[in-house]
Amino acid sequence: MASEDMIIDLSKEKMEMALDAFLDRIFALPEIESAKVRDVVISREDKELSTRKAFEAGYHDCYSDVDLSVKVCLPKDGSITPEAYMKRIDRFGITQESALGYCFVPENCMYRIILKNGMRYDLGFDFEFVDDVTLNLVERSDIKEDNANWPMENVNRFWFVQIQALAKLYRKDYLISSHLANLNCNETLVMQMVLRDLEFGTNHHRYGHSEELEYVKYLDKAPFRTEDPTFNRIADHLYAAALAYDRLAVAFYPEYQSRCNNFMEIWDCYHKAQAYVCKIASLEELNRKWDYEIDQNPGDGNWLVWKVEAAENFQKGVSIPYYGILNGTIICEATAVTDSQCVQNSEGMMEEGAVYLCAFRTNPEYQGLGYFSKLKDFMLEDLGKRGFTKAILGVAVADDWNQKIYKQWGFTEYLKNGEETYPDQTVIDVEYYAKDLLNIVEKMRQEIIRRSDLFEEQTKGTKDEYNLYREHVQYVYKYAVMLSKDADIDREVVELSALLHDISMTDMALDRSRHNEFGSAIAEQLLREQNYPEEKTQLVAKCILNHSSKRAQYRTAQEEELLVCADGLAHFDAYKSLYSLAHKVMGLNDEESLKFIQDKLTKDYAEIREDLKSLVDDTYARVMNAKTIGEILHED
Repeated sequence: MASEDMIIDLSKEKMEMALDAFLDRIFALPEIESAKVRDVVISREDKELSTRKAFEAGYHDCYSDVDLSVKVCLPKDGSITPEAYMKRIDRFGITQESALGYCFVPENCMYRIILKNGMRYDLGFDFEFVDDVTLNLVERSDIKEDNANWPMENVNRFWFVQIQALAKLYRKDYLISSHLANLNCNETLVMQMVLRDLEFGTNHHRYGHSEELEYVKYLDKAPFRTEDPTFNRIADHLYAAALAYDRLAVAFYPEYQSRCNNFMEIWDCYHKAQAYVCKIASLEELNRKWDYEIDQNPGDGNWLVWKVEAAENFQKGVSIPYYGILNGTIICEATAVTDSQCVQNSEGMMEEGAVYLCAFRTNPEYQGLGYFSKLKDFMLEDLGKRGFTKAILGVAVADDWNQKIYKQWGFTEYLKNGEETYPDQTVIDVEYYAKDLLNIVEKMRQEIIRRSDLFEEQTKGTKDEYNLYREHVQYVYKYAVMLSKDADIDREVVELSALLHDISMTDMALDRSRHNEFGSAIAEQLLREQNYPEEKTQLVAKCILNHSSKRAQYRTAQEEELLVCADGLAHFDAYKSLYSLAHKVMGLNDEESLKFIQDKLTKDYAEIREDLKSLVDDTYARVMNAKTIGEILHED
């Protein structure tokens, strides 16, 4: 699930993607009937929509863990007990290679897990015994011989507690964080005592040996600090415990791979998230920020009037102030006004679902550093969740610079001109622009889901019954996002291409053999209707047109090659759905269907980049070695 040299990204978007990938792994297990996050039940059929709902229900910040439980069907004959099954946490991808640490809580039938990618899970189990399930738990191959003097269970628990303490520290729960940090420092002392007993062959010591305490060597050296002395004291103990434990563990496990670097990467991510916070302001913060602006504009009475209006609107609940706070200092702001009566020139533009944005300001020393951009994204996402569908702003006609910026942000729908009057009767000419709060990728995701669901409904009970998004497109999109993460390409173009590349296959009237041509034209039309930039529209259309192997020689952009790789990889995630295509739609028998699947995956495998083939090598080998269709449709 993660590599030692990975870049930790615990942004909300990446955390949702990580949960989605983990659920993919879970639902690949035939014994899993359903999963649940908080009170949201997730099934294979509605995973995409339910995952998003579940994530939103449980998300608070980057320190959040995911309360996840799975319903497991075991053989009714008792051949596999719940106790035996729960020892096989590797089936869920939790191994020494993927996890920084974990521990089992038997009274709750639950594992507490921290993965190397920074994701934390409380993974619980609910068992049901049924007749029609066959399960073979082969012996684990990733477990190395345990050291009875210091079981690996201790090591895994230590690193889980380290991250647990770290999360409590950044949430200002100093009591629990300090308690856990001291527990882990004490753990290093116990390790030293065990090593001393092994060295002297006894566990009875009338006198000691003036031993140097390993963790004390590293106190007062934590690299992440704040102005809070209590925070720094706890941080020092966590840092000291991590370095001491890593060094002492080698004495028990000579091949032990350091986990301290991964721990520090997660810590770095936590610290950066804490340093800059986007939030909805309190009344106290609002007054503090307006006092700052008044001080910055001495003698300008407009600011005194605006402060009173801002406070009144806030208290009446008709405005939402959004603030960016860096290390406790308010450095930027924006306000959303929800009542048209509080907006000049609102007639004809503040329709139902619209919200007016104003008061965009960043302290001069922090301008141009990306802080306001993050606040803007936070604000628009929050407004979307509140049900607003359109955001409107005004910009002075003479302000060419901000007009250019706002258009780059997507405020391209011109509404009207008007005059705004300041409290001192200064009048400025203003142009008003609007932006839909659903971004273009989300709009196109909803469009392909709508068309896929409609096609499935229209073909229900026939040989053509199929849900394109659920059985194919969602996997292409997953790989497109993953592969474009660190690539020097237009990620939005790749994501749109992935969502729309097979869109013509939801129309029975169109020739499937030319689906790339028709899909390219449909995508162009959809994107132009959304006023999407023409240059990017053309690149999306080109990616879709050339994703067919027949047009490989026409590919010139990296975005095109990446779509082809994502499309090929996706077939390995959902290769069983190819059987429906072969058997139901094409009318092939089982022998012919197996050959069709093998031929299809062989072609896809050939088009996948060499450095990516390891992602599907196991699946490819299993399918290629199958002698009957049943071997790949019903394997564990």
